[in-house]
Amino acid sequence: LHSDLESLTTVAKKAQAVLQLNFMNDIPKDMDAVEKAWPPNSVYNRPKAFPVVKYAYNPGPKSKEAINHKSTVQYGPAEGPRRFMHCLDMARVSLVCQSSAALRLTLEHVCDRFEVVHVRNHYQPHMAGLLGDKYVEVLVVLKQGLPFPMVCEIRLEEECFHDARKAAKPVLAKVAKGFSSIYMREGIAPAYLEYFVKWLLMKPKAVHALTVFRRQLSRRYSSSIVAWRQLFSGSPGTNQVHMAFNTFREVCGHHNHRARTVEFWQELDSTRSGRICIFDLDEEAVFLLVKFLGRVVALTGEPEKADGEVLFTTMAQKALVKLSRPNLMDATEFRLCCKPMGFNASEADRLFLCLDGHGGCKAQPPATINANDLEWVKNKLPRLVDIPSVILSTPDNTQPPFRQLIAWAEATKDDDMNRNDLMQEPIAKKLQRHESICMAREASEATGAISNQQRLSLAAGAMGANLEALWRSRPSGAGNEIEDGKADDSKPQKELKPGEAAAKACADKLIADKSLADAGVVDDEEAQAESEEEEEVEGEEAEEEEAEEEDASEAGEAAAEEEEEEDEAEDGKKKKKKKKPQKPRIPVAEMSRRLIELNVLQRKVVKQTVMTICYGVTSLGAKEQVRGQLQDMVGDTVEADEINQLAGHLSKLVLKSIDEVFDRAMQIKRWFDKVSAVLNRLECPTSWIAPSGLACVQPYKKARKVSVLTRRQKVTLNDSDGPKVDKAKQRMGFPPNFVHSMDATHMMLVANACNEQGISFAGVHDSFWTHAGQATRLTPIIRDCFVQLHGQPILDELYQDLKIQLSATGEELEPPPEQGDLDINRVRESPYFFH
Repeated sequence: LHSDLESLTTVAKKAQAVLQLNFMNDIPKDMDAVEKAWPPNSVYNRPKAFPVVKYAYNPGPKSKEAINHKSTVQYGPAEGPRRFMHCLDMARVSLVCQSSAALRLTLEHVCDRFEVVHVRNHYQPHMAGLLGDKYVEVLVVLKQGLPFPMVCEIRLEEECFHDARKAAKPVLAKVAKGFSSIYMREGIAPAYLEYFVKWLLMKPKAVHALTVFRRQLSRRYSSSIVAWRQLFSGSPGTNQVHMAFNTFREVCGHHNHRARTVEFWQELDSTRSGRICIFDLDEEAVFLLVKFLGRVVALTGEPEKADGEVLFTTMAQKALVKLSRPNLMDATEFRLCCKPMGFNASEADRLFLCLDGHGGCKAQPPATINANDLEWVKNKLPRLVDIPSVILSTPDNTQPPFRQLIAWAEATKDDDMNRNDLMQEPIAKKLQRHESICMAREASEATGAISNQQRLSLAAGAMGANLEALWRSRPSGAGNEIEDGKADDSKPQKELKPGEAAAKACADKLIADKSLADAGVVDDEEAQAESEEEEEVEGEEAEEEEAEEEDASEAGEAAAEEEEEEDEAEDGKKKKKKKKPQKPRIPVAEMSRRLIELNVLQRKVVKQTVMTICYGVTSLGAKEQVRGQLQDMVGDTVEADEINQLAGHLSKLVLKSIDEVFDRAMQIKRWFDKVSAVLNRLECPTSWIAPSGLACVQPYKKARKVSVLTRRQKVTLNDSDGPKVDKAKQRMGFPPNFVHSMDATHMMLVANACNEQGISFAGVHDSFWTHAGQATRLTPIIRDCFVQLHGQPILDELYQDLKIQLSATGEELEPPPEQGDLDINRVRESPYFFH
């Protein structure tokens, strides 16, 4: 692996010429002629090897300065001097297409022609940065004619996006310079700071689940830094600096995230080198520790010779703090010691959590720090991260160690304008703090590309360089096929999955609402009244659920009679409380328009509701499910109240769409509810006979209290086998439990058939396993057994069974819905039925 900048730059120029040759129609005689035929910052029209590409753009190889800036900001903290080898776009070419359909076809051509190592689709919502930049990045390996293999970038873009980026480039440069002038301090390199601003605006936002994982580490070990010290520093294969994947997988497994280990690893592995460092795990905490290190060593006269004992003693002496316990410092004392160094209370508290090496805040209280913790910061932290890269400064080998860090720490002591604050403070507020931003806003509006989009022009003015506002002026439909996962209209459409079908139905309803609103047909007053009625229904459902929870909690308590009377009195007070005033609701037509603009009509938004409809999900439960998905997708940009209203509107459309798309299934579910209602009136648990002959009974009953009075005390016991059934659980559990009994019967049939044919078999619920050599024999058995099971009149047999149960009660039960026209034998031809 080559990490020398000079050699990498030399090879990158050769790789650029080799990469350009793959797109040129007329091959030059030598490599020198390539640059003359297709110079940097120029286009090459209609390359024959890629017929659907309008033109190829040659930005030229990355300059030495650009490589240094990118490597230092993105990879420097983790890799230090080895950072240059992780820059994978030193040689690059952009392929510009007129439509997304042509882009999709070009991607297939690139994968056929080159050795592709990685593809990143920036059309996906979770890959979008603050600017909304959209393209497809393909990393390929070139070997021929090069001293060593070189990874190069081929970027696939639509013409409207490519032109918008070129138009916004000078605006983005002015914004970066404005930030640089605001945050420029001694020890910070202006070029690094400018690149950091651009990278911050363009990089994808962090996955929410990864944020949750970091919080779990902090809750368990008091901070992610302590988690690293305890879990990773001394583990085999980490080399005290980097963490191996196996170790990370074990940690994720301990916190119930094993299934998302690879996703978290790819997010944290900024260098794509197969390892992560402490800076990748929590860069804000590392930056705060570096700031603390610079200021604490500045207190000593000889920072290079000072050890943990000297730093610990000096901190206490400078702050005139008398320790309550010798050689130990608690949180309050540490806060007093940090105050003269310029740290506020919140920063001091977080520093204390990061320095508390034994996790006393969580595991072994009381929490304290000692000289060993400061020794770790002084000697170990500079080995774990590259400090000059963390503070965005150029390494100065002429100065003694720590002198550059001390100068930077002292320069940022008063106003704390630094990398950490740049990531935390909202960007729109920063942009309003400098005159150059006004110039950038004028330049953005002067492009003319956003003149007919007033709302988006205001957003561009606040951001200074919001490319998405410019891209809104693209041709109608450009980019929607890739973003929404749709194919070209000229090609046959694939069959939609259940979640996709429901999402499409919701989209059609929203588009219809939006079209009616644009035409002036939608009556907002009627829609408002309908929303209020539905909101009242949700409130009643919420009260019912709360009542059920209160009943369950009362059944689980062992309290005396006097305490029960007090609880009833308190419940009566709660019911008399007035409702809080409701915030003004958004009109239905406006909510439909807003949902389309936010681009949230995706499969994952409706999947959970579709999958849980058979479990009796209510409108309130569906709203919570949809709100959770919307919060993950647009929670950073949309207020909570608006998300709540959008979730209510969208969840109602999802439930209506489910009735339309899965009409026959919903009829069966409603029939199951009627069966449960009849049995609940009779206080009978729901029971049936599975096709396997197994008698199934739902044992859901209401718990009752039994009081035992002794001479010394009164003991209240809970009897979970009371005389009355739990009607809610009986009704909601019937459909899923009946389906589970069908799955169990299917598994039993498959197991018997495998036993007869000598095939090894194992299974859990609806997941069947066998050896790889016997998989082709298991596949037809699964399908044949399924046809054998569901070819029977299952609902009719259940109906006859229930009639026998109710014959002595006089209750009548209506027959089940009629069977549909689906040919069950087509399952044998389905390749994805079981795979």
